[in-house]
Amino acid sequence: MFFIGIFLLSSCTTTTTTAQQEGYKIKVEIEGVNNDTVYLANYFGQKLYYTDTAYAIGNKVVFEGDSLLGGKYAIVLLKPKTKYFELIVAEPEISIKTNKDDFLDAMDIIKSKENKVFYDYVHFLTERKAEMKPFEEQLKDFQGTKEEKDAIIEKLRAINKKVIEEQNRLVDEHDDLLVSKFINMGMQVKVPDPPKDENGIITDSTFQRRYYVNHYFDHFDFMDDRISHDPIFYNKLNDFFTKVVYPTADSIIFYGDVLIAKTSGKGDNFKFIANYLSTMFDKQKRMGLDAVFVHIVENYYMKDKGYWLDSAATSKLTEKAMSLKPILIGKKAPYLNLFDTTGTKRVQLYDVKADVTVLYFWSSDCGHCQKTTPKLLETYHKYKDKGVEVYAVGTELENDLWKKYIHDHNFDFINVSDLPNIPDYFRTHYDIFATPKIFILDKDKVIIGKDISVEQIEQFLEFELKKRTN
Repeated sequence: MFFIGIFLLSSCTTTTTTAQQEGYKIKVEIEGVNNDTVYLANYFGQKLYYTDTAYAIGNKVVFEGDSLLGGKYAIVLLKPKTKYFELIVAEPEISIKTNKDDFLDAMDIIKSKENKVFYDYVHFLTERKAEMKPFEEQLKDFQGTKEEKDAIIEKLRAINKKVIEEQNRLVDEHDDLLVSKFINMGMQVKVPDPPKDENGIITDSTFQRRYYVNHYFDHFDFMDDRISHDPIFYNKLNDFFTKVVYPTADSIIFYGDVLIAKTSGKGDNFKFIANYLSTMFDKQKRMGLDAVFVHIVENYYMKDKGYWLDSAATSKLTEKAMSLKPILIGKKAPYLNLFDTTGTKRVQLYDVKADVTVLYFWSSDCGHCQKTTPKLLETYHKYKDKGVEVYAVGTELENDLWKKYIHDHNFDFINVSDLPNIPDYFRTHYDIFATPKIFILDKDKVIIGKDISVEQIEQFLEFELKKRTN
């Protein structure tokens, strides 16, 4: 599509290798503009960042300077409302004309081979989309016969085939242009048929999936830092890690390292991938994927490869990663030896004899905990005779309300806490910033589950107990 992605206008400083272009002059004539301020913005992934500002003399504006990142850009108008059109920056001088009311149809590329190819391609896609629209409309709530439906689908396939043929032609004929790299990135990898024996029986049912995963980025030139300055780069990267790769930390870490290796661990492409993985999987709610964040920080940022971060930002990421590392899935739960409700007897977590232990951090004055803890009690009563125990840790230092709440609700699982005069470090060791927080431990107190809701515990226990009986 022509207008792509999220628009964000802010300053951005980047260090690049091949992305840096020495000397630039971009001349733009926009009919309908009259002595207005015009902005030049650069894509980095899916977002646009403010790069340069110029004041139009009449309807003509010139952006020029000593150096500019190569990539996909946008000419942005803010009045009367935000509008923009895109262009490819890969040449020292560009000259274009267009109209404020219809950027696309009025586009006239005066000087720029890159943008002539780009806009010819955009017009081609616009025409094909117009061809497809009536057939797509016919398929909505289609009431005809199967044969009629198949005929419509075949027409759509024929149009799509034209698009693929044109993409291949552009990539082949203009392999020296940046725009062809952008087009190539958006193309699907062609997956070969699976291997078959002499009887025509498929001998490897996983071949096509493995091929697709391992060749997904065949069309990407990771040594050219300009490719991350196009929304396609983000879209393909995000689809790969959220829809293609198996959603496990090990798989994501493996393929993340593979991609980073393709960048030689430097430049804008490396920066984007490392930042994407650390940010995406820092915020990711899927269980166990915080290991991706820890891996990226430990193996790249902590080894002084995050050149775009200052020491304070690196220290903050390091502190967070190192706080998470001891409580990742597969790690033995940090030692706990807390007091029971009498305040006189300690109960060690490691001494709890159970096939599965639910480690539950909660507070009696936490509104959410007041709803979830009774539900946990129901689950405990259902599974305690099946080798399940609950080690519930109160996070308040003032324990009178905690004790009363336990008594009033007959919480008969293991209840422990620290004391006001003998505080414990468990809040730090287990990264407790909000309650409730849940860990599931095996018989050796190794973390096998975490950050799930009380409502999900029963499903998790069923799976684990069933696995132990098989």
